[in-house]
Amino acid sequence: MENIVLISIAVIIVVGIFSQWLAWRIQWPSIVIMSIAGLLLGPVFGLFNPQEALGSLYSPLISLSVAIILFEGSSSLDIREIKGVSKSVSANPMHQNSDIITPLRLPARAISSRI
Repeated sequence: MENIVLISIAVIIVVGIFSQWLAWRIQWPSIVIMSIAGLLLGPVFGLFNPQEALGSLYSPLISLSVAIILFEGSSSLDIREIKGVSKSVSANPMHQNSDIITPLRLPARAISSRI
């Protein structure tokens, strides 16, 4: 059982490193390539079932992965880009989608006024 967990973690690390390299090589966001690789290994070809392979480590690894993805995304976020986007969201006259757009107007306006 312990060997399966170690092998599974090693496979995840190797596929992650290769996905990161491939994303750098073709200049795509790494999360896109990693998501495609994960879907191919898991549900598409059925080569890897993380719940069975990782057992009780599955949930903590998911939480850690989400935290790393959010941290990486927020560290590369440019606040100046949000200023232009927030104005277009708050001024968007899409009446048929007003139930979606209306809740976004106040936060967008608040963010754009602080920048």
